[in-house]
Amino acid sequence: MNKYIYSIITFFAILFCGCAENKQEFTLKGKLQGLNSDTIIAFYQMPDYKLDTIVAIDEEFKYTFTPDTFTIFTLFLKNGNELPVFADKGQTVEIKGTVNEPILMGTGENKQLTQILDYLKELPQHVVKQKVDSIIRTNNQSYTNLYLIDRYFVKDSLTDNQTITDLINSQFGFIKDTPYINDLQKKLKRR
Repeated sequence: MNKYIYSIITFFAILFCGCAENKQEFTLKGKLQGLNSDTIIAFYQMPDYKLDTIVAIDEEFKYTFTPDTFTIFTLFLKNGNELPVFADKGQTVEIKGTVNEPILMGTGENKQLTQILDYLKELPQHVVKQKVDSIIRTNNQSYTNLYLIDRYFVKDSLTDNQTITDLINSQFGFIKDTPYINDLQKKLKRR
């Protein structure tokens, strides 16, 4: 009788472990209308540089990996659109909308980026850079700033290099130590 009970307990323990979701994995899933390809390029900027592909079927995709540490990668979409994604263990991020206006839903840095971009969409165009500057300087411990500096300042040929250097220098130490910051500084030298 005892062997029978132990067998049942063992069976259910194995079943439970096999069905439990992996808390170490990061999952990116979504549906983006207007994909012109069945492949989305993911360019990793942190912790290491690498390229990966995400396969989309009927504009839907699911991409799962186990990050060793906090990871930043950018999705390259149609017409030169880019979407940064911040990945950490146990997180799930969802993307919906269109290729031209993707909506990122998640927690932590992903949620913060979405909130900032939504806020900026509501502003008159002539004040956007001023608000982005303020956000970057007052929230200097956020990886989101890397994307904001790149999108709103480095890629804008009218911004002077000193302003960008000041924004980079205003960041907290662990943000300044990322390879992404090194890339931004290299872009400045080429301007």
